[in-house]
Amino acid sequence: MAYNASSGTLLWVKRYNGVGNLDDYAKWIGVSPDGSKVYVTGYSYGGAISYDYATVAYNATSGTLLWVKRYNGVGNLDDYAKSIGVSPDGTKVFVTGYSYGGAIGYDYATVAYNASTGGSLWGKRFDGVNHGADYAYSLAVSPNGSRVFVTGYANMGATGNDYVTIAYATGTGATVWGKSYIGPGNSSDYGYSVAVSPDSSKVFVTGESYGGGSTGYDYATIGINATTGGSLWLRRYNGPGNSTDSGQSVVVSPDGSKVFVTGWSYGSTTSYDYATFAYNSSTGSTVWGQRYNGPGNSSDYAFAVGVTLDGSEVFATGYAYNGASGYDYASAGYDAGTGGSLGARVYNGPANGSDYAFAMAVSSTIVFITGESYGGSATDYDYATAAYAI
Repeated sequence: MAYNASSGTLLWVKRYNGVGNLDDYAKWIGVSPDGSKVYVTGYSYGGAISYDYATVAYNATSGTLLWVKRYNGVGNLDDYAKSIGVSPDGTKVFVTGYSYGGAIGYDYATVAYNASTGGSLWGKRFDGVNHGADYAYSLAVSPNGSRVFVTGYANMGATGNDYVTIAYATGTGATVWGKSYIGPGNSSDYGYSVAVSPDSSKVFVTGESYGGGSTGYDYATIGINATTGGSLWLRRYNGPGNSTDSGQSVVVSPDGSKVFVTGWSYGSTTSYDYATFAYNSSTGSTVWGQRYNGPGNSSDYAFAVGVTLDGSEVFATGYAYNGASGYDYASAGYDAGTGGSLGARVYNGPANGSDYAFAMAVSSTIVFITGESYGGSATDYDYATAAYAI
């Protein structure tokens, strides 16, 4: 769906029904740098071959379908696209996720398409050490257009699941480097989000990493040299409840000086809270950290972080428990320099039931939040998109 950003007026709606005439799930959206095209990816039922990646291109003004491209992996079974990115010059579209490879289980699978025609440019697969389950979750394209960075987690043998981040050349798909991260608990570590600095020199990954029996899972955010894959810094966070803490989303400030991370963290008496941090992008030192405990004083889960175009304000969104209405969208704002609270906005849908926000986009003047919201027994869950003035 396309809306007028200022008024919320619906401009157009397009539906995609896959070749299997069954369930189709959109998971991520990208826009060309000139704003003329919109690219949507996810997974779509393909019949006997089960789910495939499905990537669809539309004219951003009219919603006219431009092309559809499906990817069926080598195992001829389930393939799940999770993230999409567009090259800075607008000529290429990149999609990543995980794809069944037969006896070797699931692999990372990253594909590149011609942005104008949908023609296949290249495809790359990554299989971890033990031929186990390897899941790519996030993709970012360097602003200089030279690299595509993919992160997730892969079975790496004795250390179990580890973060694995891979850099590919955008033109050829050649692997430039691969980087794994093994947490101090020498157990499972799950990378969920990747971002690149504006000057293309650094890559940042966040997720959750097992820290041992005393802390459980912690945020683990790492800085990586984008050219070599060398480690720059590591920052871990164990919340006050000394239990599960999960980094979910990372972004970089427009000037490249800070890295912002959000997710959820156990707070003991408050259950799970949003936990949002700013780190120095060069050193990894903590600039500030803030927790958000929702109105119901119970479990609150942040899934996305965004920063204004001038870099002055940061927002974290997800869903927070609100008592009688269950979970509601909740978006917390902070001063990007100091972490000072700018307040929070909560959205409770028309049926006073649970509402779950999952994604965010930020312009210079508006914060856009989207997810699913209970509309009552007649419609069940609906899309709900909210815009807030900054």
